Amino acid sequence: MSLPVMPGDIGLTGLSADTPTRILIDSGAVFANFTDADNPGICIGATRGGCTFTVEREIREIEVDGAIGPIKDMRRRRRVVATIEASALEVFPNNIRRLIAGADVDDSDPDYTVITGGPVETGDYLDNVALIGTVHGNDLPFIGLILNGLPESPLTIPLVSENEAVIPAKWTGHAALTDPYNEPWEIWLPKDLNGS
Repeated sequence: MSLPVMPGDIGLTGLSADTPTRILIDSGAVFANFTDADNPGICIGATRGGCTFTVEREIREIEVDGAIGPIKDMRRRRRVVATIEASALEVFPNNIRRLIAGADVDDSDPDYTVITGGPVETGDYLDNVALIGTVHGNDLPFIGLILNGLPESPLTIPLVSENEAVIPAKWTGHAALTDPYNEPWEIWLPKDLNGS
């Protein structure tokens, strides 16, 4: 058996001249209400442990009597959940509001800002939440975007001896009422990453 011929004499590594400029590096940063790469929105601050952009798509098989298994073109999209996860290192009032849906901030005390919970309302949804990361050797970033982002993880503030509190956060994208079939996520890739 002979090995397949690979373009550019790269063997079976998969490497090409474009490989160095197609690698995502470092942890990235999370922004609320992103507009564009020049106007990224409000940064949630420093994080620890990296950040994650996830799109879970549940695909349902349309079963047919007599078929021996899955059949091409007989699948349906059933559910899509897009999320961004990070662990916030900075603790400040507006950040807590972006980490827990329905939080209210009261600044009337002279020494403390008091944060309390309340019902989830339309104003608690962020227009979007963006994870912006570095593409090795490229001036333009990778952008993973969830639309109508709502923080849905439990608020946990762990105080650990000889360490810093890191608050886990998870935002979930939501389809718009006017377009419930449009998946609430986007990925922006620099055009020079295009390839086959």
